This record gives sequence, C-alpha cells and structure tokens, in this order.
Amino acid sequence: MVKNQIIPLIMIMICLTSCKNKTAIFTETEQQEALNTVMSFFESSQERIFNILEPAKVDDGYFVIIEVQGNYNTSTYFIDSFAINPKANIFYYKNNSGDFERFQNQPWYAFAVSPYKEFCIESGNIAGGGHGGNGDYYLGTTRIIDMNTSDVLWEDTGAQREKFAWSEDSRYVARQYSGRIWTNVIIIDTADFSVITLPTSEEIIYQTGIGSSSAVYLSEFKIDRWVSEGTIRIIFGWDNDAGKWTQGSYLFAVNDGSFEIEEINEVSLD
Repeated sequence: MVKNQIIPLIMIMICLTSCKNKTAIFTETEQQEALNTVMSFFESSQERIFNILEPAKVDDGYFVIIEVQGNYNTSTYFIDSFAINPKANIFYYKNNSGDFERFQNQPWYAFAVSPYKEFCIESGNIAGGGHGGNGDYYLGTTRIIDMNTSDVLWEDTGAQREKFAWSEDSRYVARQYSGRIWTNVIIIDTADFSVITLPTSEEIIYQTGIGSSSAVYLSEFKIDRWVSEGTIRIIFGWDNDAGKWTQGSYLFAVNDGSFEIEEINEVSLD
C-alpha cells in the first residue's frame, strides 16, 4: 500500500464551445437530467466539480459529456468522465485509453474530508472496477489524498459500497467496504498509514460465548460513530446455522486494539 455530513454548495461549470449545432442537440432540461444522473453517483460534497462539456458522438449517437474533478486547497484533479444520453437513459464512462465504455449499474463514489481538512478519503477509478453482484458497480480504487498537494498518501482496491468516518482529531479514518454478502471495517492511522482490521463475527463469538454455531455471514456490520478520538462504535448482526439472529454493538479502542461488547442479543428466527 502507498504512502459530517454537511449541506454542500456543488460547483457546476458548463463549458460549451462555439459549435452551436452540437450544443442544440440537447435542451437545457436534458443537460440538467444528465448532470443529475452523474451527481447521483457521488456522495455530496463541496469538493466536487461537475463540468458539462460539449456533446460528443459515442457509438451511434450523441451524448452529454460530463467531467468530474476533485477540488483541493489550491487546485483541482481529475476524477472521471462520463457520457450520458438522457433521452435513452444510457451511460458510458471514459476508460484509460480515452474511449467510452458502456455500463449499466450505478457506481458509488464515497467521499469524506477530515475535520481539519488535511486529508480526504475517496473511492474512484471506474475504469479499474467492474460489475459486481447484486446490481452494483464497484470502483477500482479507494485512496487518501493530501488536501494541500493532492498527493496520494494511501491506496487500496475499491469495493461495491463504501462509507467513511473520520475521528475528531483527523488522525484516524474508518473505512466500511462491502461486497454482495460481506462487509469489512478497517481503520487507517494517518500518522503512518498503517491499517487496523476490526473484529468480525468469529472473534465476537469467541469473546462472548454467544451461540453454539458460528455465523453464516455478517448480515450487518457497520460503523456507527466515533465516541472519542480513539474509540469507535460498531454495530453488528448475523444469522447462524442454528436458525438464530444475533444483534449487538461493540466499542473498539485504536490504541491497544481491544474491543468491549456494549450489548448483544440473540433471538430465534422461527
């Protein structure tokens, strides 16, 4: 590996050339529909810029071209480019060779800025991803960026769905990432970009002695919130092969890697 929620003002730039015939292919309403489609792929943030470019021909038709950039302290950086046909609800993304490839399932570009705005963590790189299970499109990369220089400080493979949560002191960021039937949570320490993997079902069962059967899989495993600068609350739940549902939460302490069960309950699914 390489070394909240706010109501944002979204930056939108409409960049049109003097070629009026191409521009007239799409009405303002249709361009807005295309823009809304692309914006729905992204977690809302004032650090995202959506540029509506001149329409271009892709395969056998013309499409609205929308380029998305990230905004850091002194400049911008490229994220991804899309071709959208709002008349037919057809989507393309631009691959690494500069060609457009069609996709159907919507990607999710998760994003979070640290409280002191030193770092951001984001998922991106649609060209490096692909179609996963359950109708989702997974992105190729998740990374932490220096908000002063746009340098990539940490990077990992992307996932179908992601969620991030920063500690109040901006030192730690929790990453929740999922596939079709699994979810993991890790914590990245920005002091040295080391990674801590949080306990999952087998470790919880071992500590609590709940249930005689192991978990089939974690149906629920998610970040709740940071309760202090070094302690995070995790919510979990699973089905087991004895026909029971287990639900609970634990507190994880980053400094020593320990966790304490807050509550846990087991009920029959019959």
